Amino acid sequence: MDGLKLTERQRRFVDYYVADPNATQAALAAGYSKKTARTTGQENMTKPAIRAAIDERLAQLESARIADATEVLQFLTATMRGEKTDEVVAFNSEFGEFYHDKKKVDMRTSVRAAELLAKRYRLLDDPPQTGGNMLAAIVEAFAHG
Repeated sequence: MDGLKLTERQRRFVDYYVADPNATQAALAAGYSKKTARTTGQENMTKPAIRAAIDERLAQLESARIADATEVLQFLTATMRGEKTDEVVAFNSEFGEFYHDKKKVDMRTSVRAAELLAKRYRLLDDPPQTGGNMLAAIVEAFAHG
């Protein structure tokens, strides 16, 4: 939105429209008169610079809500290492009430995270030099180690 030429009121219109996609309400909140808010809101929506600013702001908000590959890999790694916790509900029989507690993720969850990471890094593929599955080779090494 930096490169787009908008007035201060138009920038406020964009902000309010992104929060609540009602052009009339956005125009009112941006400071346009009550008498012309409906018309101005509709006109603003036809202006290419305003539409582009709205689209850019929506794209920024959307990308902030979606995890990228690095974030997913960091989460899986932290889960595999047992650094993540899970919320559980427990019952305190002494006081007769439920309470929320956090516990480290269990081994099954850690192993699943490791599996997903291994798939990502192709550690489970059949390497041509051994002709076998890498996981099978690791298991075999531990069995005879």
